[in-house]
Amino acid sequence: MKNKKILGIFVIGICILSISSLAAQTSTSSKISSGGLGGNTSTTWGTNQNTQQQNTQQNMINNFVMAVIGGLLRHPDPTIRIQAIQSISMGMISGEGTDNSSTTGSIGSIFGVNTQGTGTTNGSNTSTGVGGAIFIPDLFILLNDPNPEVRDMASIGLDAIFNTDTTLIRLVNDEDPIVRKYAVQIFAKRQLAGTENQISSNTSSNTQNLTDVKSFLAVRTLLVRLKHEDNEEVKKAIQDALDKYINQDANGISGR
Repeated sequence: MKNKKILGIFVIGICILSISSLAAQTSTSSKISSGGLGGNTSTTWGTNQNTQQQNTQQNMINNFVMAVIGGLLRHPDPTIRIQAIQSISMGMISGEGTDNSSTTGSIGSIFGVNTQGTGTTNGSNTSTGVGGAIFIPDLFILLNDPNPEVRDMASIGLDAIFNTDTTLIRLVNDEDPIVRKYAVQIFAKRQLAGTENQISSNTSSNTQNLTDVKSFLAVRTLLVRLKHEDNEEVKKAIQDALDKYINQDANGISGR
């Protein structure tokens, strides 16, 4: 009986200490929020804490979305694998080198290199992450995908990321003469005429850079689609689109 009383007193003592500690914390928080412990300093501290929490939450969301889309690179449906390739490569290029203040909510803020895992330094965003670059090895693996169109799209994605022409050079030697024709013309326009938009991290305008990326990916995607398309009407529509692209600025070039 005596032991039970002692135990009861001990439990009550712990409860009292817990309540006292909670009351002290509440009092301190109240003083901080009301400026009782330094006024502006406490307000700044609270603002930085909120910003840090928001950044942490955003990074958690970004990591989740990246993991999901990265997993789709191995989806059994080749169409979904192609969509994942396009999302990652487009996101990496359009968001590369930018900070979260200008890309929040965009695909670039998720996959853009140097935007993932950002924090704050003196109230400004600090870029520290690798973004979609972690999926570059997966794109190389997809170069051996059993689906030929997936292989081509992975090659286009890597060309866009590294600003190379591997896909075009390969299609210049394609067995289909029509594919060879357009591959040569696109390659010539890019390398000789200089009218194909170039992807460069030094582009001053983010809007123009994004337009360049879309042009780069669209033209090469059409070329790959031409290679794999069986319907003659669709192939004709693709050829018309490629002709329009190749011949744009032709008058301006010839008149120089």
